[in-house]
Amino acid sequence: MKLTNTWIHGDCLKELKKLDAESVDMIMTSPPYHNLRVYSNDPSDLSNCESYEEYYYLLGLVIEECTRVLKPGGTLLAGVDHYIN
Repeated sequence: MKLTNTWIHGDCLKELKKLDAESVDMIMTSPPYHNLRVYSNDPSDLSNCESYEEYYYLLGLVIEECTRVLKPGGTLLAGVDHYIN
């Protein structure tokens, strides 16, 4: 069996929609944190959400697309940190 690594850099919702269902073995991501760092001025960037509700809604869309493209038994790795002040 030949393994292939493909890195895709771009708007995750746009890029995930280009992939066939159940075609990916593993997804590795580090979603932006609401209100902690702004990565761009692009309105579709999750770091620009005005409210937690909007952020969680859009993050939910991303997770739905990840679920759609993952093969059965596939893996989703999401890097998250917990900040305590």
